[in-house]
Amino acid sequence: MVFYMMQAQVHDLRSSISHLKDQNLVLRAAQTNLMPEESDSINVTTNEGCTKEAEKYKTVITELEIRLVEYASMVKKYETDFERKLKEKSEELEKLKKDQEDLLELLAEDESKIMRYEEKLAALGEKIETDESSIELDTDDQAECNNSVERIDRLISP
Repeated sequence: MVFYMMQAQVHDLRSSISHLKDQNLVLRAAQTNLMPEESDSINVTTNEGCTKEAEKYKTVITELEIRLVEYASMVKKYETDFERKLKEKSEELEKLKKDQEDLLELLAEDESKIMRYEEKLAALGEKIETDESSIELDTDDQAECNNSVERIDRLISP
């Protein structure tokens, strides 16, 4: 946005310089035709004023062109940083998706093992609770859980 605004300013200033040069030429021609004696002194004064104004505009144009180059450099740096960060985030996202898939596979394997253990327990005559809301573990239940796992392992192991 700033880049385009600066380009517009440079264009406007160049147009102003061109316009002033044209006016200067017209004034010179008019003064030469009207008053040859006074024309020289007026022409010098007018020409000096126009030259000073033209130099001022040239200085402004140069400053704006320098700022334009600086802003273009900044934009390029931001684009490079953005592309690098985008690449990093894309790689991170892909890694997270892979991890999620791996976890879902592990979960599916665990559910499959649980179903096999439940089937074996049912075959051995153990009562199995299927309501998942009753399977909440807290610190008090951990000892019972460990005992249950050991008991399941003993029942399953030949």
